[in-house]
Amino acid sequence: KTNYGKIMTMIYAIFGIPLMLLCLANIGSTMADAFRFIYCNVCCSYCNMIKKRRNLRALQSVELSHNTSPSLSSSPIVTTLAPNNLPIVSSNNIENKPSTNVVEFVDNFIIDYRKTTIPISITLSLLTSYLILGAVLFSEWENWKFLDGAYFCFVTLATIGLGDFVPGKSITSTQVEGKLVICALYVLFGLSLMAMCFNLMQEEVRAKFRRLGNKLGIIDDPNFW
Repeated sequence: KTNYGKIMTMIYAIFGIPLMLLCLANIGSTMADAFRFIYCNVCCSYCNMIKKRRNLRALQSVELSHNTSPSLSSSPIVTTLAPNNLPIVSSNNIENKPSTNVVEFVDNFIIDYRKTTIPISITLSLLTSYLILGAVLFSEWENWKFLDGAYFCFVTLATIGLGDFVPGKSITSTQVEGKLVICALYVLFGLSLMAMCFNLMQEEVRAKFRRLGNKLGIIDDPNFW
């Protein structure tokens, strides 16, 4: 309430808020990679299995055609001299190379989870479920209505923080410390979850615009942007 306290609060916020945002961005990026890995290997396991089988069959057919094609070492080589005394090397058989690059099939066979995009509906469902969980939790602890608990969770995780609902007023002194710690962990994990979902939604939106640009002919490079 003092002037020095207000000044120190502003100075602390000037340095603390960017540091907190930087930490949340790094944590959100790590959580996004972990969620992509889980989604790619658990949720999309059936689709990935079909894709792996398809790529494996194509790879086997390419290797079979490459092994059965005549090589350059088995073909006879004839050396002659041109009128200008330059040697001319001719061969009866020309080496047949597979038209399809085997490396591309190997790259397609190995599915990179970092290139997987998460649908926006899944990220929104995850955020909604987390808000509902917090609303139920705080409505039980604080004897709030469900709407009040949902409102508090939304305002807190959106970093609005109006302060009209504050947990801890109706908690007894024997329970206040443990439940306030749980409340702090819920808010901290929720902010990290928000950063993760924003990261995933950003990648999904960019991928959709990239595909739209490829269809319209605006973007030629599929790895652009």
